[in-house]
Amino acid sequence: MDWPSVLTIILGSSFLGALLINLSSWIISSRQRKRHNQFLALTLAHTLEKYSYDCMNAVVEHDLHQQSGGNAGKALGYPPDAMKIPDEPFKDFDLALLDAVLDFPQRVAFATEEVKFLVNVVDDDVASATSCQNTIKLASEAVTLATRLRTHYELARRDLNFGEYDLRQFIDQKVASQTPRVAAGGAGSTA
Repeated sequence: MDWPSVLTIILGSSFLGALLINLSSWIISSRQRKRHNQFLALTLAHTLEKYSYDCMNAVVEHDLHQQSGGNAGKALGYPPDAMKIPDEPFKDFDLALLDAVLDFPQRVAFATEEVKFLVNVVDDDVASATSCQNTIKLASEAVTLATRLRTHYELARRDLNFGEYDLRQFIDQKVASQTPRVAAGGAGSTA
């Protein structure tokens, strides 16, 4: 055997070995990133589903307060506080979903600010009714975002039924029963 053949075999096997090591390393890190993102998505989905549940509990308390003439339940002051986003690195997370997740606490803040404004300029009943509408909308957005996270990251759909209480169905009923708010002089008016 001559030296150029031996050298070619050694270099070829070294190159192949390095290529296989890099490929296996990439596959392992890719799986780790996917698993990390699934964990983050699962954590966020559970957090959003809990927020949605908290919203609907507040709405039920508000409805009970209204139906009982104030003798039971509790009038809704503001939508429940926004959930805390986990302090985790999101660098490999889907950007569209991350944008929606990061935007959600701001949407809660905007809904709360709207109610705070109404408390200062109209009576408490109007502010409370608006807070109830905002809370229903936020609950719907939270459970929809949780579903998007679960679908995108191939997580099982969570059953949100508690006995005969189906959270998704309850939210859908409340959303359907809301009347759209149209500002004076807005769409549909003839001035």
